[in-house]
Amino acid sequence: MAKRIFVTGGTGFNGKHLLNKLKETDYEVLVLTRKKDYNFSSKNIKGLYGDLSKPEGWKDKLREFNPDTTVNLAWDGIPSDYGAEMSIKNLRNGLNLISVLSEINCPRIISVGTCWEYGKNQGLLKETDDSKPFKPIALTKNSLHQMIDELAKEKGIISIWTRFFYVYGPGRKETTLIPYIINNFKEGKTPELKNPFASYDFIYSEDVANAILMIIEKGNKSAVYNIGSGRSTNLQEIAKIISEYFEVPYNLKICESDEQLHDNFWADISKIKREIGWEPKIALREGLLNMIKYEKQNKMKKKVLVTGATGFAGSHLIDLLLEKGNCEVYAIKRWSNEKMRNVKHLINDERVKWFDCDITDPIAVRNLLKQIKPDQIYNLAAESAVAPSWDHPTHYMNVNYGGTVNFLDAIKEIGINPKFLIPGSGEEYGDIKPEELPINENTILRPVNPYSVTKIAQDLIGYVYFRSYGLNVIRTRAFNHEGPRRDYFFGVPWYAYQIARIEQGKQEPLMEVGHIDDRRNFTHIRDLVEAYYQAMEKCIPGELYVIGNENPNNIHTYREILNTLIEMSDIDKEKIEIRQNPKYVRPTNVPRLIGDTRKFRELTGWEPKIPFEKILEDTLEYWRDFVKKDLY
Repeated sequence: MAKRIFVTGGTGFNGKHLLNKLKETDYEVLVLTRKKDYNFSSKNIKGLYGDLSKPEGWKDKLREFNPDTTVNLAWDGIPSDYGAEMSIKNLRNGLNLISVLSEINCPRIISVGTCWEYGKNQGLLKETDDSKPFKPIALTKNSLHQMIDELAKEKGIISIWTRFFYVYGPGRKETTLIPYIINNFKEGKTPELKNPFASYDFIYSEDVANAILMIIEKGNKSAVYNIGSGRSTNLQEIAKIISEYFEVPYNLKICESDEQLHDNFWADISKIKREIGWEPKIALREGLLNMIKYEKQNKMKKKVLVTGATGFAGSHLIDLLLEKGNCEVYAIKRWSNEKMRNVKHLINDERVKWFDCDITDPIAVRNLLKQIKPDQIYNLAAESAVAPSWDHPTHYMNVNYGGTVNFLDAIKEIGINPKFLIPGSGEEYGDIKPEELPINENTILRPVNPYSVTKIAQDLIGYVYFRSYGLNVIRTRAFNHEGPRRDYFFGVPWYAYQIARIEQGKQEPLMEVGHIDDRRNFTHIRDLVEAYYQAMEKCIPGELYVIGNENPNNIHTYREILNTLIEMSDIDKEKIEIRQNPKYVRPTNVPRLIGDTRKFRELTGWEPKIPFEKILEDTLEYWRDFVKKDLY
């Protein structure tokens, strides 16, 4: 019986359904994937990073795994590219795999072919029928089958070749036949069918996964098996079932083409029933209704776009959105020189769709929004470090103000109206007098650095587009937030970074600081992104909301924070020296920023939950690990 299973194509449509079944078994499963750090969410399934075209990168690790069964589902291009060039590429990949499996003496190979290997044969198709392929995909599949059979004879291994008929089910790409029909009827339209008179054998994805699982369990000799429903179904029958569900009249609409095919074929599944004991369980109507429910549920999810996704707040916001699980997440990263360390756990997560986009490029922004058409946009992309803004004021304005205008203009031009969250900053208030504390939405703005000016401009242009064009702009001003992943050119992480270096003997016990007597209120980043989420869901477009932490225990000077971090550390307190370095002192400083967040809290019910000590603990631990691994 199989114990260690190697799977290719495990992240594809059929592969995902098979892995869902394998999760419920005791098999050790290794999946070849081109997605680094892919999370299979299962104790018994692990990923092997690599590409079939470059076996030298993964074959040694496969040898260590020592599989007793390989399930080869990999085939690039499906469902859009069945042409000769792609098919030849897939054949080469298949031959690479055969070569490696021969070298490591894998005793059993289960491969996936296609019903198109039968060519133009019609009616009941048996495994013993002559193979008459004419399509490139079928020709190359057939060639691969012959090569594996030769290997099987030479090495004495078991080769099981399966021929999938028309597999449908939840997760099929929107461009494939049945999702296309579903989405058209859902929108009240009749789909155009290229070959409405054709009849094919449609088999549900869960049934296919069960067939492969049973072959893994019981397939003990070389064989060829058809995997289909054992009946043919006319495309119009499928269209009628779906149209009835959506209560849309079905009127035959034929897509213009040179020739109408009248194919009518189905699988003889008596052999797999007899030898393996498998037969399909899901009737066509039930399978179609399952797909409709999946498509409806999938479409009901909001499309949420996060700019600045690789940054401090952006990466934590994506973590939160995935945890809530009620939206499709789209994330922007810059097309060049992007630091990805904050999202290394997300970059290959299939729940996040990544796009390259420079927000200062209006064409790139417009093209992106045309493609995604998001329901919500968290505009977190920004130049956010205050100190460099004196040297680069124009750049800061181009990013913080200009990038925002690019999005607002694109929203207006495309004709969509997503909620658009602008995350302002407490720095905008600037030179606050003691008697003006606590700061609220009506407090006068007296900015004292170029960064804060750009954030004021960003906020006010958002208000202009709300008033002038009715755009759903959510305006917030958040006070200081800290935690893991914030870079070290900000105060608190700069202290933690230096402490970690001193602890590990990489720096003398001398800490350089700037002005450390300014007083702030501090919120943990995880609480802050929850506040952004609540703002997006509940706040009123055009209104301004102050977000911060009014707990007295969370209000401190930077000097107090520095001393607390030193107390938390392993440093000899008697030997530590703190020295102010003029290069870290800003031309002007903001002595006090303490907010009145009553308006936001009363509307949303949000309250910060993470205590101040945890903010510092998490930050220090992050930098200890960072320095230990020498990530700079």
